[in-house]
Amino acid sequence: MKPRGFVVALLLGAAARFTWAAACCGGNNLVPSLISGDQRTQVTATTAYSRVLGEVPIEGATQWRDEADVESRSSMRLDAATLLSDRWQVGLSLPVVRRFRERNGVQAQAMGVGDVAVHLGYEVLPQWTYSPWKPKGWLFASLTAPTGVAPENSTALYQIDSLGRGYWNVALGGMLLKTWADWDVLFLAQVNQSFAKILTSDAGDFILRPGLGGSAALGIGWSRDALRIGVNGSVLYEGAVATQGLVDEVGTRQISFPLSLQVSYLISDAWSLGALYSDNGWFGPQNVTLNQSISLVVQTRWDR
Repeated sequence: MKPRGFVVALLLGAAARFTWAAACCGGNNLVPSLISGDQRTQVTATTAYSRVLGEVPIEGATQWRDEADVESRSSMRLDAATLLSDRWQVGLSLPVVRRFRERNGVQAQAMGVGDVAVHLGYEVLPQWTYSPWKPKGWLFASLTAPTGVAPENSTALYQIDSLGRGYWNVALGGMLLKTWADWDVLFLAQVNQSFAKILTSDAGDFILRPGLGGSAALGIGWSRDALRIGVNGSVLYEGAVATQGLVDEVGTRQISFPLSLQVSYLISDAWSLGALYSDNGWFGPQNVTLNQSISLVVQTRWDR
């Protein structure tokens, strides 16, 4: 047996990104970890570490962090998915986040629950018999709740206690997966929209209206026995947030093109291990933080 079920967990983990949304934007919705094989239930635990290298403004050169300014983010995310029927599935994503920053000897850190998400998936293109060209395909929808502290509600130094994006968010997307012998190709795309919210300050109330966001990813992998090696390229876009009320203005969009390398190993039919390295600084990002991330993934599955 080859680690095909684990292909999706790793590639979707890369597409979900380990970068952070700037204050101007609503934040990209997580793409769910879908069941893609013959499993009834799967549970995926992902631990990730990311370090900020610098910022990319809309205009001007990249602003690199110096050695006296260290910022990192660690997270543990638990993704669970189970079938409701042969083609319908439901899932839950629960992240715990720890942020740290030290600048000129002054430290700040925070830890807590991030934004929780629920997912619904439908296998729109099942593969009942082998086809040399037809892929397997899924449609999915996600709802993310702002359970983590929003940047606008932060009270800590460097906004270090901001562990979420602060918006209710819905996403719709699709995924295609095709395998040929030792090779597999995966493509996914999703659009997401965050709901407007009202902020109250001493000077009065104002409304934040996030723009439309989306992402797409293409992954290619090669497997031999229990080992799989893959690469993944993504594009991530978030529309600007418009402010209405005390101040009427429109922020700036975000865009980045993360690249990642994945290695996974099938321990048994029920257990897989994987590692993923991601970097979003290769191709012209705009209005985002530059960072490099590494994550470790453990997945267990129960057959139908």
